[in-house]
Amino acid sequence: KYRDAYNEALAVLRLYSNADPTQITLALKTAEANLTAQKQVTQDANNRYQEALNDEDYTAAQVRVTALEGEMTTLQTNIDTLNEQLGTLSGTDEQTYLDGLAKAYTTLSEQYQKRKDLEDQISALQSGGSASPDGEDGGTTLEDLNKQLQELNREIERDEILYRDDYNLVLMYAGQSDAVAAAYATDTSLLRQAIIQQDGGIRVDHSAEYSKVTAQIAEATQKLRQTSAEYTNYKAFVEDWKQEIEKRKNVYDLAQKEENRMTDEVTNLTAASTAADALKAAETALEDKVFQAGLGDASSLDLQNSKEAIEKQRKLVEELTANADGQEVKANVGGKISAINVSAGNAAAAETALCTITVVDRGYTVKIPVTNDQAQKVTVGDQASISNYYNGDITATLADITNDPQNLGKGKLLVFRLSGEGVEAGANITLSIGQRSASYDCLIPNSALRNDSNGDFVLVVTSKSTPLGNRYYATRASVTVLAKDDTRAAVTGLATGDFVITTASAPIEAGSMVRLVENG
Repeated sequence: KYRDAYNEALAVLRLYSNADPTQITLALKTAEANLTAQKQVTQDANNRYQEALNDEDYTAAQVRVTALEGEMTTLQTNIDTLNEQLGTLSGTDEQTYLDGLAKAYTTLSEQYQKRKDLEDQISALQSGGSASPDGEDGGTTLEDLNKQLQELNREIERDEILYRDDYNLVLMYAGQSDAVAAAYATDTSLLRQAIIQQDGGIRVDHSAEYSKVTAQIAEATQKLRQTSAEYTNYKAFVEDWKQEIEKRKNVYDLAQKEENRMTDEVTNLTAASTAADALKAAETALEDKVFQAGLGDASSLDLQNSKEAIEKQRKLVEELTANADGQEVKANVGGKISAINVSAGNAAAAETALCTITVVDRGYTVKIPVTNDQAQKVTVGDQASISNYYNGDITATLADITNDPQNLGKGKLLVFRLSGEGVEAGANITLSIGQRSASYDCLIPNSALRNDSNGDFVLVVTSKSTPLGNRYYATRASVTVLAKDDTRAAVTGLATGDFVITTASAPIEAGSMVRLVENG
């Protein structure tokens, strides 16, 4: 019965592992530690993915792209409608043009007359008289009249702009006597003769309505061009950020996949550890039963005696271990203990280093990982300056440049040898080393430097004067890089006074209209 129980426990253990039970326990602890570390890696990757997914600039850019798409659709529809109107107006005949001029005269002359009446009423009230011709103003105050006059002036200004192309003609016959002007307005043949006498012909293609529609088309087209440029910038930003989101999601998915694998490994090892414990219990029970069942047999008696001897030796080991506080571990070198890797009461495996001893006579080194490009700027034997260590007078000399095992093919390790008084193991120091400085006529931040298939370039700000004020545009300027460090670059190709674009609130390219920062 006990043997069957042992065999069953062994069979269960072999379902999970063929390793020794002690190895299973160690493997489980290692797997649990690795799983804990991987969970943090997965959480960090997920945080970066969520940050990218919920980035405020990205969300705002998506909203702006949708809004700009709607604006472009509306503007294009308006342009199509206006072009249809323009096509109709292009065929406007002479009579329609004359009728339009007559309408312009009627509208403006009525407004001019109404303005004159209001000005007369205001003058009458200001002089103490009545606002109305019959002496009864009906409660109309000076403030009311001024408001009416202001509103009327705005209407006149609007209509004068509407009829600006024909304004001289309108004034020409509006300046006639009332009888002649009225005749012009009611009899377009008289108006036609006056226009021919004044200008020598009928300007059918320059009617007020035609010019108005043409101006509206030009305005809408310019607005569509600006909106399209802004849409292109925002759309490019959104697409670039989508790629960044996809990259971060892939990193997160891989980390989650690795975490799931480690979780399965811990689950299997936990089950194997449980099975190993059960096997140990079954083995102990089987051994005890074997001794109990064979007490009357001489061979069994020998086994019993052997077991008792083993138990005595085990107790002796426990007693010696319990009284081992006075044991000493001696190192074969002298120096300063910089780290202790064990704690009182815990066992240390044979391969475990109990502590770390710094042998002062051998000196100190500092290893700093750098890129391949940075490593090319220094040579063995260069002296580095130390900027943040005040415990003594020490020097740092570049002793070796080796491959970085953590970044093979892409990075190097700079190995510095430290010497002098006051050096301590574990201290934090800041080293500065690099090429010798030189003077250059033009230095720009690395953030301003761009490149494409045509070479290096920057975007400079150029201005263009418009009726609404100066407008600023990003213009491509090719440059040649003379030298470069982590933050700045020395270049040629820029003129004195050029304004270089270093940062922007949205993606820009050559030809984009830009707005300078305040006091920029």
